[in-house]
Amino acid sequence: MRKLILCLALLLPLIAQAQTPIEQQSWKNDWDYDFRAMRFNEIPSFKCPYDDYIQYAPAAALLITKACRVEGRSDWGRMLAADAFSTAIMASLVSGIKYTACRLRPDESTRNSFPSGHTATAFMCATMLHKEYGSVSPWISFGGYAVASFTGVSRMMNNRHWCTDVIAGAAIGVAAVELGYLINDAIFKDKHRGARWEDPLFNEDPLLKYWSLECVYGHRWGIGSNALSGAAMLAQADLPFHPRFSVRARLGINTLRAEGSQDSGNFYDGMAGLSFNYPFAKVLCVEADALLGGGGNRSRCPEEIKAVTGRSFGEFNCGAAVGVRLGCNFKVKLLAEYNLIFPANAQAVLLGLGTAFFW
Repeated sequence: MRKLILCLALLLPLIAQAQTPIEQQSWKNDWDYDFRAMRFNEIPSFKCPYDDYIQYAPAAALLITKACRVEGRSDWGRMLAADAFSTAIMASLVSGIKYTACRLRPDESTRNSFPSGHTATAFMCATMLHKEYGSVSPWISFGGYAVASFTGVSRMMNNRHWCTDVIAGAAIGVAAVELGYLINDAIFKDKHRGARWEDPLFNEDPLLKYWSLECVYGHRWGIGSNALSGAAMLAQADLPFHPRFSVRARLGINTLRAEGSQDSGNFYDGMAGLSFNYPFAKVLCVEADALLGGGGNRSRCPEEIKAVTGRSFGEFNCGAAVGVRLGCNFKVKLLAEYNLIFPANAQAVLLGLGTAFFW
């Protein structure tokens, strides 16, 4: 139920945005525009249909594991019934919203962009796998959600979806399974349970040191005289040395756009520093970090951006985040950070949405 409420809270504002008039969508949305620009700056001619197939990989893993008689949450009948409910809910939501919102795809081929059906399917299949076998090993869940996330990114790489299409698709996929399993459990009650019926508890021990891997989608809003805005896709890891403190390492690909310009360029950066975390209220945690590093622009970066940053530069980041644990190994987080590029003194505020796997 907690995951269902969180997914609906994320989905509703995205649906409202997608149902605005077509001429006010997509290119007027800085978040979507900059993530699309990131793709065109790096891989303008990329086109590969592998995402048509990998969306089903977590479902294939689920069926193979069940066929190998690995005990999971449910027996065959109960699992298939839950999966049928989930699939029907997901398909109804995706189809209903697609042909109501009528959002133009980024490649301008059709008006059924929002939400991403491939991403919804992939996250639905990953959540089914997590439901049935997440208690066997958290790495099973990690593998399923990693494939689902790669499917969503691939839809943007293939220029078939906007970033908000992918986020909405992921929320629908997870919410559909949560609702499908709620309905299924109400019908079957105690019948046909597997040996691993009990869902994983929120058993993070505040006295233990936890490693983590995170993926963050964010957007910078430039401030001051050298304002540079743009999208940010970040991967980071926490290496603990204390239950409250970790060394945080971060790698990112970013798109920068100068104030008043539609031209953008990509840069890569890497940073490291300290992070602090404090869990409270059973499923919530707050974090703070301070990171130092540097980055470099691509050679074809627009001159107005090079004039501010140069080809290479230093960076300083500090910020805070609020996380919600959705299981003993997963959480989602909202973060806000201050970003400084020096010596040019280009400043920005970064807001982002992240997912984290910790163990």
